[in-house]
Amino acid sequence: MKGVLTNPPRTIMELYKMLPEGTIAEVIDGALYMSPAPVNIFTSLFQ
Repeated sequence: MKGVLTNPPRTIMELYKMLPEGTIAEVIDGALYMSPAPVNIFTSLFQ
């Protein structure tokens, strides 16, 4: 089975530490908040 965790995270911090490096996320008052990657306006204008 692909994508099944054998040891799922038990805390928000464990989940946070499992995220890939470079993921824009933060923990505020025990909740995990993720933000979309910033968009470069020039790449969208010239496509």
